[in-house]
Amino acid sequence: MMETTRGSVIENAMRRSVVIFSALACLAALCAAAVYFARPDLLASLSAKGDTPAAQNSAAAAKTLPDEDKAFYAELDAIAAKGRAAAVTAHIQKNTREKPRLLAVSLDWARDNSVGQQDLQKLNGYYYMLYSDLAFMASQAFKISGMDAEYKDMVRTSFASLLAFDLLAATDALRCKDTSAREVRGHLVKPRYALLDDAFDYLAPEDTYRLFFTVSRAENAMAGRPPNKELCADGAIGKMALLNDPGTRRVDVDSPDMPGVKRTVLVPASDFKFTPEYVTDTEWQEARTRMRAAVHESWIQRQMNHNVRKSQSAPAPAAGTNGTTP
Repeated sequence: MMETTRGSVIENAMRRSVVIFSALACLAALCAAAVYFARPDLLASLSAKGDTPAAQNSAAAAKTLPDEDKAFYAELDAIAAKGRAAAVTAHIQKNTREKPRLLAVSLDWARDNSVGQQDLQKLNGYYYMLYSDLAFMASQAFKISGMDAEYKDMVRTSFASLLAFDLLAATDALRCKDTSAREVRGHLVKPRYALLDDAFDYLAPEDTYRLFFTVSRAENAMAGRPPNKELCADGAIGKMALLNDPGTRRVDVDSPDMPGVKRTVLVPASDFKFTPEYVTDTEWQEARTRMRAAVHESWIQRQMNHNVRKSQSAPAPAAGTNGTTP
């Protein structure tokens, strides 16, 4: 019953548009926006090449390659089986850079492994962030294509998935004995919330509050999930172990919150292993209850801040009027 509830309450808020293929040719224009999509510990930012055949093909041509889609989906499954969302995301970045049409199957995979994941033992909150990032990229393709309804739908989808990641990351981090893991979330969600601030304009106030409640209820249905090993390993202790591993590589990538600025990240060897420590389940559940309330309040404050910014940027009424509409 818990699994069915979790899937149903959040799936309705995060639908993949059925016309995604019609906008894929526009991905070549998204290099400037793409720097925001990578996690700070990934290999490279996603940037579609304009000279790729996929970027020039029509939607009908893209649909003639189901075998390639199936093969790519299977590749993502195989990488995910090794346990790192970071590796999955890096693989998506590399392949969608070369073949932008693979964004569609990447969206399917990210959806299936986040909002569509019915097995709590396989749940990884980072896949909600991946789904949010890919949906945002798709929204920009629709925007360039002039497909306003699809653009807004994808923005709402991206926003809903970001909310889910935010709450999962906030509560999962409390499970790590290494308390520095709690700092990971802020660096990840801040630039993404900035990109998706317009989502509030595409949701009625009552729908926004309903979405907040839906995501909160979904996380509550996931209370029996296992610890997020990857998130806990992103704390200071895990990073120190990674730094001291002889197979670790240093790679310069674009900073997600400062376009044009590079930062150095650590890329683990394929055989790198680190097992973080966790607090007891009783400790976690007590802390989780408080954090859920705090994150929910932060969402309401974020919406209020958006409304204030919007009112401050609105043009002043013309002289001689009271600013009202007759």
